[in-house]
Amino acid sequence: ALREFVDRFGVPVFTTLNGKGVLSEVGTDLPRVVGSKGDTPANEYIGGCEVVLYAGSKMGDKSTNQYAWPSPGQFLVRIDHDPEIEDADPEHGCLLREDVADGLKLLSDALGEWSYAGPRPSAGTAGDWSKTGTASLVATVNAELSDRDVCVGEASVASGWFGALLRLAPPQRLITPRGTGSLGYAIPASVGAAVARPDATVWTLVGDGGLTMSVGELETIARLGLDVKITVLDNGRLNLIDQHAIHRHGAAAVSRDFHRIDWPALCASIGLPVMACDDPDRDAPEIASFFSRRGPAVLVLDTSVDEVSPDMAIAIRKVH
Repeated sequence: ALREFVDRFGVPVFTTLNGKGVLSEVGTDLPRVVGSKGDTPANEYIGGCEVVLYAGSKMGDKSTNQYAWPSPGQFLVRIDHDPEIEDADPEHGCLLREDVADGLKLLSDALGEWSYAGPRPSAGTAGDWSKTGTASLVATVNAELSDRDVCVGEASVASGWFGALLRLAPPQRLITPRGTGSLGYAIPASVGAAVARPDATVWTLVGDGGLTMSVGELETIARLGLDVKITVLDNGRLNLIDQHAIHRHGAAAVSRDFHRIDWPALCASIGLPVMACDDPDRDAPEIASFFSRRGPAVLVLDTSVDEVSPDMAIAIRKVH
């Protein structure tokens, strides 16, 4: 229903993090993620719109860029059948208390022959995150994805990287804990995804902080031989928390005294194939070859504490 609506009226469309992949993101001028786990150009475009249509989103803090919209001058059209949502002020919005598909059909009937003729997002515009390192790794994942693959992003910066740079086409899926849920989510979720879609490869992006909270599930993945490809962003820190401490509160980093874990040795001791890398741009062919074999594999990516993820770039920009 959403695809038909967008094709009929030519409306620029964006998704939230959890809505990512509902429409194909492969190609140019296609859906991008908005909000705290999206990218700055998408957020700026939404901020300049006169009318914003939200279909099925609960419009929490992450999907509205910390409630940056609807702004006072925007008209909000919202489709949702949640009985707890309050009716909109008719001067500032309209609530269609319907299932999303039914609501889009009603809206299509009302719009008739209308078509969108306003400005469109700038094609190819990128945010101000670090363009090497993890960004290169996600580009490799994009190139290796096949029809029914599932991607799993840990809370924190992993969800930010996948939200802004991962390119999905249905029925590919992204699973995350809304981007900033509890650490330790990604590895157990990867086990579930691999069991649910045994014909698919599961691509998992997890920080070293999140992995310390779910390291036992690596044994499950090894023992069952699940086709889970794990990339560990290893900087020996809880870096998003450190960056918030520095940029939002003017304080010192809070995780500088953490012991550095030897993840390649730990994964090898469990029986997992493991590769260490400090330059995914240079090693992209080797990484693709490493991940091409069926079954589990772990890439330990040595990342800089100065690397800026897409969501970190948004947070820093808000402060400064």
